[in-house]
Amino acid sequence: MSQTLDFPKPSQIVQSLGLQIRDMETRTRPRGITISSGCPAIDRVLPDGGYASGSLVELLANGGQPLGSTTMALSTARHACEAGKYLVLIDTPTQYYPPSLERLGLPVDRIIGLRPKTYEDIVWSIDQSLRSSAVGCVIASIDRLNDRTARRFQLAAEAGGGLGILLRDATIAKSEPSWADVQWSFAPYSYNRSSSQLSEMDAYSTRWFEMILRRCHGGRSGARVRVGMNASGEWIDMPSMEVPYGKTSHVHLAAELAKPTRIRREAAG
Repeated sequence: MSQTLDFPKPSQIVQSLGLQIRDMETRTRPRGITISSGCPAIDRVLPDGGYASGSLVELLANGGQPLGSTTMALSTARHACEAGKYLVLIDTPTQYYPPSLERLGLPVDRIIGLRPKTYEDIVWSIDQSLRSSAVGCVIASIDRLNDRTARRFQLAAEAGGGLGILLRDATIAKSEPSWADVQWSFAPYSYNRSSSQLSEMDAYSTRWFEMILRRCHGGRSGARVRVGMNASGEWIDMPSMEVPYGKTSHVHLAAELAKPTRIRREAAG
């Protein structure tokens, strides 16, 4: 009697390969520690409900408006710097006002600001800060990245176990390589205040953003989330504003896995 062999489906093979690749890439990372972004709507589309400890995140601002990305980064830093850890701010374009940072819940007595004068010093500062186990979060503004430097940052984040957040211009970043675990692209969003269920004060003081999850290992890549932040630095989470996303086909994923590492690591564009 002939025996029928059940071979795995192509989708199962691709899923298995993806899990193996992810395991190899994150082997040195602390396990089981998740850092909330500070916004429930954002956490919902991230694996395990937040960012993995020891990971690298890129925030790509469209239209040359870094304020939104900076605010989002600071909101996440509040959670990453719990348990007495430090926040390091490197060459960021925003002038920080201590009372505002304190109002966001950040530990002002554990914030270190660095202003490197050269690009080489910026790279060195980011690398060394990420490698320190005493640092919970590093926020840095940097646009030019080659493949070697991007990989260097990713390994440094894994070694230190904190969270690295890179603020980048979306136009420049699209042509640059990336080793980020999570990459967000976002732009200001015009929200219809008249249809809002918010208070009149919040409706007019809230800044709205549409965010696209361009890259996320094990997450919902391609998801779009619309979120707002009021004058007090609090995220306005409206579940109805989460935009449906299209599922990535198995054929497309298989094709991506077949590409050389150098090409697959480039920022999606």
